[in-house]
Amino acid sequence: MIHPSVRVVRLLFFFSVILFFITLGWGVWSVLIVSDHQKTPGRILADESFEKVLDSGKRFVDLRKFDLAVPYLKAAVAKNTDHDEAQTLLAVCYYNLREYQKARAIYEKLLSKSPNQASLMNVLGNTIRDMGDISSAETQYRNAIAADPEFIVAYSNLAYLLRNAGKLDEARSVISQGLIKNPQNEALENVKKILQ
Repeated sequence: MIHPSVRVVRLLFFFSVILFFITLGWGVWSVLIVSDHQKTPGRILADESFEKVLDSGKRFVDLRKFDLAVPYLKAAVAKNTDHDEAQTLLAVCYYNLREYQKARAIYEKLLSKSPNQASLMNVLGNTIRDMGDISSAETQYRNAIAADPEFIVAYSNLAYLLRNAGKLDEARSVISQGLIKNPQNEALENVKKILQ
């Protein structure tokens, strides 16, 4: 018969061996997980096709996971520097992450390629506004309206910007001009009611 103290020692030894292998296994898994995570932005994305990294970036943008989208969109832009959609999505991510200077640089680059694109002028205006440069934002909104008089959002953004700057009469005038160019537009009618 085995003495009870020997049983306890054997049991302790058995559990310590099991614990050792569990710890060893966890350590191996940790190394694999960490090494895979460290490869994601660089090596793994470099090996993937442009379409795959762009699609992954788009999915994260759709989920409003902008911080997760950035590495994929940066990889897409690195693979195809002329792809406007990838650059625009990257700028959207930077804007939503409040990295306004990075967003502004991308929007300005895109605008230099398409100087009459009202939607780019408008989002550049939003970015500049959020950076605190109200007069430059106003200029961008006015440029967007001049480039496309039917671009409703620019009228609304300019009117709110002017109202917040204490220029209520000028804000009303902008909405009136928008309604002349876009009669009976519901969105502009709603802004007009807010400004009264």
